[in-house]
Amino acid sequence: MIKYITLPTAVTIKAVAYNSNLANSKITFANFVKVPEGRSVILKSVYSPQYTAGGPDGLIDLIRGTRNWRLGNWQGYQGQDFEAVVDLGNIQLINKISAGFIQDVGAWIVFPTVIEFEVSEDGINYTSAAIINNEIPPENKEVAIREYTSFLNTKARFVRVKAKSSGKLPAWHEGAGGDSWIFIDEISIGQ
Repeated sequence: MIKYITLPTAVTIKAVAYNSNLANSKITFANFVKVPEGRSVILKSVYSPQYTAGGPDGLIDLIRGTRNWRLGNWQGYQGQDFEAVVDLGNIQLINKISAGFIQDVGAWIVFPTVIEFEVSEDGINYTSAAIINNEIPPENKEVAIREYTSFLNTKARFVRVKAKSSGKLPAWHEGAGGDSWIFIDEISIGQ
C-alpha cells in the first residue's frame, strides 16, 4: 500500500525495512527540502545541456553543489554572462542575497569578474542592491567554491542576479582563447 505524507518544512527521513518486527535492512536516510511557496526563477541566459542542475529550479532548490561539479548540481554557462530573475511570489523583506559559484580553471570554469544583485517590487523597475567584484584570480588553480553575499535591508518581490563572464581564457592557459565557463548553484534570498 502506498501512503503519501506532506512535509511542511525541510526534513530528514530515515527508513528501515522490517520483517516480523525485526529490522531487515540498514537504516537509509534522505534529506528533503521545501522551496518557499510561490518562489520561481526565470533564466535570461541559456545553460549548457551538459550542466543543467536539473533545470531552472536547480538554482533555488536549497541543494548546494559540491567541489565535484561533475555530479550535476551546477549549472554551466559558456562564453556568456549569467542573468536570472527570482520571483519571491510577493513583496517581502530581504536582509541577505547570495549566489554560489565554483572555479576549476583546469576545466575552464572561472569565477565571474563581477556579480550584481538588483531588486524590484514590480519586475520592471530595478534598483542595484549590491555590486561585488571577484578578488580570486584565475591563476589560482585550486578548485574553489565562493558564496558572493550582500547584506541589506529592503523590500522586493523580484531579485535579479547578474554575473559577468571572465571572457576568453588567458594566454597562459592551455585552452588560451577558448570561452570560459561560469558555473553557478544556489541563489539564496533571506529575511
